Amino acid sequence: MKRLLLLPSNRKKAHLHIDGDIGAAAVTYWFYPKGVAISGWGDNVPATIKTDTERIITRTSNNSYVKVFERQTTAANTGNRKSTMALGQIKTGDYSSLNGTWQNGQGNQIKIHNQRMKFSDFGLTQDATPGTITKLKMDVPSLDDQQGNSKTVDGLKYHQQLTYQTSNGASMLQGSFSISGSSGGLYDVVFMPGGNNADLNNGDSSRDRIVALGTQNDPQNIPSDKIYYRSN
Repeated sequence: MKRLLLLPSNRKKAHLHIDGDIGAAAVTYWFYPKGVAISGWGDNVPATIKTDTERIITRTSNNSYVKVFERQTTAANTGNRKSTMALGQIKTGDYSSLNGTWQNGQGNQIKIHNQRMKFSDFGLTQDATPGTITKLKMDVPSLDDQQGNSKTVDGLKYHQQLTYQTSNGASMLQGSFSISGSSGGLYDVVFMPGGNNADLNNGDSSRDRIVALGTQNDPQNIPSDKIYYRSN
């Protein structure tokens, strides 16, 4: 007979895990709440696992792999969702329709309040580059001079002024950056209302989504772990 013995639970990095045994095999269950990124698993956990829902990971000592389960949204619930993204306001620098905290699969966050978006990491360099977008101006303090103007750091210089663009059905704030010895690229903050832009990513297209990334072309086939969903 299989027996599961639950041992005292441990909390680490906002998730819960429980150790036990089934017969001679040791088993561990990890419980990840909505909004908490899965980290430290490497290639054992698929990149398509989202952070905007609850997840359970199981591993037993007699197997060399893990199993990942995520809560699925029913078709009935999906049909009742309505986008709150007001693209007409966003294009003027008013982000109030997005107010709250958004998080992606890499654990990065965007905290939005009215005309300001605060990013935990713009992802412009290998080191974290936190900063803000206020109305249509981007500011990355670690890449600024003492007067708050953009400067060249390790060959990279970003441009602070953003413009609102639409391309292939996608709505975005777009800036640019230059890199010494190359042509540089674009920095896009893409707004994808629920029900639209399913072709751009492998995420949940029934939900409102935001993506912020540097690229040399218009965004397409966006990795699922770079997609931000509202977490509260």
